[in-house]
Order: sequence, then C-alpha cells, then structure tokens
Amino acid sequence: MSAISPQILVYIIGTPQELGSNFTKAMSKLEMEKRKILWEALPINTHYSDGYFVSTYKHLSDHIFSNFHSHNNKTNTVNNTKSVLTLFFKKQPDNHLIVSKHFGVETFVAPIDFNIYELLGDLTPNKLRQHIKTIAKKIKKRIQQFEKIIYHLQVELSSKANSTPLLLPFHHFGEVKMEKLSKRIQTIIDSDNPNVVLNSITKDFVRENPRKTDGTDRKKYFQNSSGLMFKPPGKHLHGFLHIDSKQKHPHKCYTRASLRFGVAFKLNFHFDCIDRRGTILTKQNWSSCHDQEFLLPQGRKHINIAPNNHVR
Repeated sequence: MSAISPQILVYIIGTPQELGSNFTKAMSKLEMEKRKILWEALPINTHYSDGYFVSTYKHLSDHIFSNFHSHNNKTNTVNNTKSVLTLFFKKQPDNHLIVSKHFGVETFVAPIDFNIYELLGDLTPNKLRQHIKTIAKKIKKRIQQFEKIIYHLQVELSSKANSTPLLLPFHHFGEVKMEKLSKRIQTIIDSDNPNVVLNSITKDFVRENPRKTDGTDRKKYFQNSSGLMFKPPGKHLHGFLHIDSKQKHPHKCYTRASLRFGVAFKLNFHFDCIDRRGTILTKQNWSSCHDQEFLLPQGRKHINIAPNNHVR
C-alpha cells in the first residue's frame, strides 16, 4: 500500500477472506496518492458479530488516529483535508443498520452492491478473478461518488456549523433521531444533486425538531426531548479536546471529536447546553464521551457538550 498519507481512507468491512491475494492486488490498483484502502477479512461461514465489529472498529479508530491526528502533551489537532469512507459487503438483511450503528458517526457508510457471499461456494479460480474485477469496479465507483460529495459535507460542517443539525451529539441529543438523520445522510452518495438532497434533509430535520428560544434572547436552538437546549458556540470556539495524563481517552473519542459522516470539522466546536428556563437542568451526573462520569460543578448554569458527547 502507498506510504503517502491519504486524503481519503477507504475502509472495507466484511471482506470474505476467500477472495485472497487477487483482491489485495485489485485494491492496490485503486490506491492513488490521495487514497488508502484497508479491509477486514471475514470467513465465509462466519456471521457479523459484536466481536467482529468491536475488533474492526478499534482497528479503524486506531488507524484514523495515527494517520489523521498530530498531538503533543497539551493539544490534539486533526488534518481537515482527509475523509473516511466505510464500505461493506452485504451478508445479512439488516447489515446496513448494523454497520451504520458502529461506523456511521465518524465515517460515511455505503454498501457494495454485490452479494459475493451468494457466489463463493465452489467457484473456479477464473470465476473468482472475474468476480473480483466486478467488485473492484463497484468499489471504485463508490469512492468516486464519495469524492463528489465531500465538498458539500465540508461546507455543511464548516461554514454552516452553527446552524446544521449534523454536529449534534448522538447520545445527548437522542440516539434514535440522530441515527435516522445518519441513515438519510448516507443516501446522498447515490444522488445526482447531493447538495439539494443534503439541504432537503437538514430542512426536514429542523421541521421535525423545531428550534426554540431559551427565553433570554430571540435566537432559536435545537432542543432534545428532555428540554436540554444546544446553543452553538458562534465565534467562541473553546471546546478543544485536550490530551493529558489525567484524562485518558480511547482513540474513538478523538475520531468522533473531529470527524462526522466521514468529513473533518473543527475540534474546538461544542454546544453550550442549558434547559429551556435558561439554567442547567437539575441533573448533576453526566455521561461523557466513553461513558465516563462527569460531575457538574455547583453553581454552573450551563454545560459544554462536544459532538462526540464529551462533557465538561
């Protein structure tokens, strides 16, 4: 594989290990200066399992962290020119739902429209090579489709960061609503007009989750079902996720603090959260980015929540 740092990381999961070295060669041909392709093998007689996903997700998080991040003992930064696409082979009817749940927050998820598992059986070497060529073409098409929508997602997460719902934290805003949004975002890869579709998706989300005022000004903010209001930072970006010896995080905390739907956003983006009365909710114990507990200091009238659910 190329030794040059990629601008696009393509991660393929559920790859039948029976595809062998010919698949490796085919993927190497797709790699360019701006692409790097990795995959996780899955034996033909093995179903997707929690263990497989835990392992593959850790590998992906570790790889993103090592390739996308530069860090020292005080701060953490991300290369915002890089993006991540997760492709998967269909094996079970609910594969898309399962894969999205594990990879659909920080990466863009899309299926490979080719059910190789139905064809493996007693294949001759020649037929296997033919199928690999077909798969390689479909993967190349997916990569090219993703390359065309990256810009639209970058605009949404940068210049529209203070108004878009795409950066809301999954856990603290609401898993069901955010997973529904994630599922719709994934459809833009098949659209001839991705920007139009993206705008339609965000408008639909706002219509279904109307912004409300907090009573202190005329501005309106997203509010979850518990009454917690998510006020974007405007120009006051101070939600920087620090790396220090006192608070150790798994790599997924950093990847989810810098990537959403496969595209990078500003690490110091966060929400100042209050309740609809203008004060913090009575809740004192909060679950943070890797389920660690955060105790709200007495007297605080708001709480900072980053897109990766980091609380402080």
